[in-house]
Amino acid sequence: MSGTGYIGNTDFVWYRNLLARQRQLEEVNFWRPGSGHLLRSLEPGAPFLLRLKAQHGGAIAGFGFFSRAQHLTIREAWTYFGVGNGAGTLAELVERIGRYRTAEPATANTSIGCLLLVAPVLFPEHMWVEGPAGWKQNIVSGRRFDRSEPEYQRIWSACLENARQLQNQLGSWTATELERVWAPGSAGTGRVIYPRLGQQTFRLSLVDAYGRACAVTNEHSLPVLDAAHIIPHADGGSLDPRNGLLLRADVHRLFDDGYVTVTPDHVFKVSERLREDYNNGRIYYELHGRRIRVPDNPALQPARDNLALHGERYFEHWSSPG
Repeated sequence: MSGTGYIGNTDFVWYRNLLARQRQLEEVNFWRPGSGHLLRSLEPGAPFLLRLKAQHGGAIAGFGFFSRAQHLTIREAWTYFGVGNGAGTLAELVERIGRYRTAEPATANTSIGCLLLVAPVLFPEHMWVEGPAGWKQNIVSGRRFDRSEPEYQRIWSACLENARQLQNQLGSWTATELERVWAPGSAGTGRVIYPRLGQQTFRLSLVDAYGRACAVTNEHSLPVLDAAHIIPHADGGSLDPRNGLLLRADVHRLFDDGYVTVTPDHVFKVSERLREDYNNGRIYYELHGRRIRVPDNPALQPARDNLALHGERYFEHWSSPG
């Protein structure tokens, strides 16, 4: 194999709580109690191995695939990932993080480092994998590794074998997709097939891309902002940010139901069917014809082809006003 991965020192209670909920998890937050440096240079899709501390033998107790690194408040981390933070409630999460902070207490508004992992696989104790030889005890957070090294190929092979045995206990999509994550190459080099984003990581990427504001209404209240799929996942739409729009919850519902759309030129349109079907919709018709806000980064802007397809396939466009 080529490329790098990461081994992170892992809190045992975090691991234990996630293990108990493994079947419902598609993504998890490997949090750090401070708001310092994050692994922003780690390649998305890189294996992220979960190493327990010395009192548990330094064993590898699971893995996931790195998605993104970001600072969030504890409240925001809970909003996005809930029990995927390795805690049962927001109050428990604040208390757990507070144990690691000696300079100042933690509150729900404390900023923390978040390493977001998709396709998490947690091993029961009898399946723990022996950790890397020669691990230095002064490594506090973790360390990178070269996936071409024999020692790490040993660990990774054992992790994948465990995952195969745990197929029926994993999240809804890892059971069918995990086997394709690493495919051996003809020369033994291998190639990485990145797992898809999780839904909340997708939402977080859109929140960042759109500056924490609804693309249509400019609403900034995070609890009512949704990650809308332009092409629904059920119809083959991806969790790529280019297949998404950040929308206020009510606009999202109308978008999914075909009462509103966004043209390839980023113009918001409202169907006359909304008035015909429900005899209302005035606040939405006032937005008809408005250009939406899109990310400054062209690589994150909604794909024109997807917007065109939404208008053709889902939007009740034949009697649109104006």
